Amino acid sequence: MLAVSALTLGAKALRTETSHHPFDGEKTDKNIIESAAGSTHRAKPVRDTFNKYEALVSKEAFLRPKRLHEQVYDYFFGDSKAK
Repeated sequence: MLAVSALTLGAKALRTETSHHPFDGEKTDKNIIESAAGSTHRAKPVRDTFNKYEALVSKEAFLRPKRLHEQVYDYFFGDSKAK
């Protein structure tokens, strides 16, 4: 009984959520919808440039962080990578 009730409530919530879309019905072809609460604007897909953040990415080699045993060794005996 409880499972049937949960399924019914879930289906009802899904139905009401999908039926309330601002660009349904008579407003299908509009780009901006004005209402008392404000305005809703239809988003248009915009082509993005490829690798636009490439200049911000560091070109230097990545140094992996030291592991715990390397940090402990360096603390007691000095830098393990220095020769």
